[in-house]
Amino acid sequence: KDGSKYPIIIKISSEGGEVNSGLSITSSIISAKKNGYDVIVEAYGEVMSMAVLPVIVASVRKCQPYTRFLIHNPLAFMMGYVSAEQFNRTTKEMNGILDLYKNVILEYTLVEKEMLEKSFDRDAELIFLGDEAKQLGFVDELF
Repeated sequence: KDGSKYPIIIKISSEGGEVNSGLSITSSIISAKKNGYDVIVEAYGEVMSMAVLPVIVASVRKCQPYTRFLIHNPLAFMMGYVSAEQFNRTTKEMNGILDLYKNVILEYTLVEKEMLEKSFDRDAELIFLGDEAKQLGFVDELF
């Protein structure tokens, strides 16, 4: 009524999941911020894979000390029986998603490109708890 824009509070605990849904949520948070809303994300339990992006793009990013984060190379999880052509098409699409995923992480956190590339090449994933999430710039504060 008074023209105030109340903050949007999102509480998240997720193993990640479908890429397009995660990118849509991430885009919605960025859009809300551009429209003058503060978006506060509180991370609980686990924040993995695609669920990381909505956390890191928020205005205020919080997590518990034992919130477990995981970022990974989605190509590491391709399995099954596919033709060479299917494999090549899927690899091309997944590389595009990987580039987008890495670019958002690099833009919104303190992770350096070398560290990200090395962790994805060596182990295909990087797992850390709240304190390290704060050090790496994934969150602003612990609660």
